[in-house]
Amino acid sequence: GVPNIDGHLSVRMVKKIVVKQKDFVDFSLALTGKLDLTIDRSTVQSCVSCHTRTVTFERKGVVAEYTGFPLWLLLGYIDDPAYAPHRQDASIAAYDEKAALAGYAVTVKAADGFSISLDSRDLNRRDDIIIALYKGGEKLPADEGPLVLVWDRAAVALPEGIKNVKMISSVEAAF
Repeated sequence: GVPNIDGHLSVRMVKKIVVKQKDFVDFSLALTGKLDLTIDRSTVQSCVSCHTRTVTFERKGVVAEYTGFPLWLLLGYIDDPAYAPHRQDASIAAYDEKAALAGYAVTVKAADGFSISLDSRDLNRRDDIIIALYKGGEKLPADEGPLVLVWDRAAVALPEGIKNVKMISSVEAAF
């Protein structure tokens, strides 16, 4: 018989599908630690999709909502020389909390060379300090993106030396 496709196109009739995302900007993020690697936009997007956190950030009297994923989760990619999250057996811990609590320096660096250094002990399991990909539900503006370090304005006991880092290009863990 003939399939009922009344009012619909048959898959056989489709010659080409083009998916366009308005203002799509590809990027990569260099990660350095016990394991060095570079992750791409799709990996970052996957982190945001699986571990979404939205914070209300205030800078110079301007308040905005940012959405991303916790910075501490990113450290799981570089805190073990033999493991990167989602790449091996699920029984292997994706984050080395023991190493984080022992303390190591975490440097977040911007494309223009600006950087800050934070203590892993102050970041351990802090869901209110995030690497954001979105602002107000939209992609970050050009002067902030592709990634920005922000925290919730209600956060208490912020890590010493924390500052807003725009246009993040790399994150380094020094053990």
